Amino acid sequence: MSVDARDIHAEGLRLPAIKLIDAGKPVEPVMKILAVNSRLPDFLVGDLWAAVASVRKGAERIERLAATYGAETFSIALADYYDYAERQARVGLARLPKGRLKLEEAMDDGTIWRAAIDIADDTFVVDLREAPDQRPDPLNTSRDGAVVSAQLIFKAATAPDTVCNAGSFRPLSVLTRPGSIFDPMEPAALGYYFEVRARLSDMLWHGLAKAAPERFPAGHFASICGTVIAGRRRRFAMVEPQMGGWGATATHDGVNAQFSSSHGDTFNCPAEIAEARYGFHYRRLKLNDEPGGEGRHHGGRGVVKEFAIRGPETQMSIGYSRHKQRVWGLAGGAPGTTNRVEIERGDGRRETHALVSGLALAKGDAVRIVTAPRRLGRGFATAARWRKLWLAQPTCEEH
Repeated sequence: MSVDARDIHAEGLRLPAIKLIDAGKPVEPVMKILAVNSRLPDFLVGDLWAAVASVRKGAERIERLAATYGAETFSIALADYYDYAERQARVGLARLPKGRLKLEEAMDDGTIWRAAIDIADDTFVVDLREAPDQRPDPLNTSRDGAVVSAQLIFKAATAPDTVCNAGSFRPLSVLTRPGSIFDPMEPAALGYYFEVRARLSDMLWHGLAKAAPERFPAGHFASICGTVIAGRRRRFAMVEPQMGGWGATATHDGVNAQFSSSHGDTFNCPAEIAEARYGFHYRRLKLNDEPGGEGRHHGGRGVVKEFAIRGPETQMSIGYSRHKQRVWGLAGGAPGTTNRVEIERGDGRRETHALVSGLALAKGDAVRIVTAPRRLGRGFATAARWRKLWLAQPTCEEH
């Protein structure tokens, strides 16, 4: 999780597509290569076998379906499942405002991101070709990562409550420029790809929300807020995302303390477990009550989490976006607050961080994690007027 990596070779072990299991048996040299490259090999091997078990169970159920109904019927049903998802996506696409949305967002380091969304009757094109050149640090994401961000927003905008499969994204196209932060060339560093993806999906969301504020909520804290704290003498590694506030809609308040829209499958650690396993001493865990983003409807609050380090030789790596650029408001709402980590040293010194790796924490130091709350602005139409506006399919320019 180094923020100083200048190429992908500095970010850890890379393996091509190789077999982990061959003829039902583990390939021991590969298993050993993976285990020896981990600080916690037992956890790694356990995770691998859990993944193997899940794949085997999935294969078993597919084989059972094919044996029960026949392989041909199964294939037809699968194709129909894709077609059904596509039809649901196109129903939602037909309701979106048509035209070209031009997007522009300032990042925490002052960089300007530019993109566009072209919405037609049967296509939804995300154009990322004006993105900045790839960076020398780990704040790049692969083209696949950029596509995932676009898929997330397209699904949320068209058919959020229906099935999701490959058919859901047939109307979607993503244009990237090789050599940019969304399509970097070898050997670009990619360690904080998830923050780039989170900010990209947030920018696309912002563009659609400005085009149709009655349809989309205001912004959220827009960061994984990845927090890694590791002990060297007492071996442990806590890999924890943080939760923050989500924006309100035209008719409802937002929700408190949720993971970000780009979140994966890593969860926060309960205070009791962190105290018992990692030796932390929790002082505070509450909702963030900082002022910001006042509006007609209240957005969800972020969190304030504060704990002291009780063990020696501990270090921290974090990657928090929106530590300078505040969460965006909508329909007249004021901006929200920021995400950050504050360190109170044992001698009373205070530090604030958002993107740092290998930060030494001494016994007695206190870590205070703060994530952004969000509120939504005034001036929304009534629900009846919203339905009339949305179903009329106005153009982006009219909005």
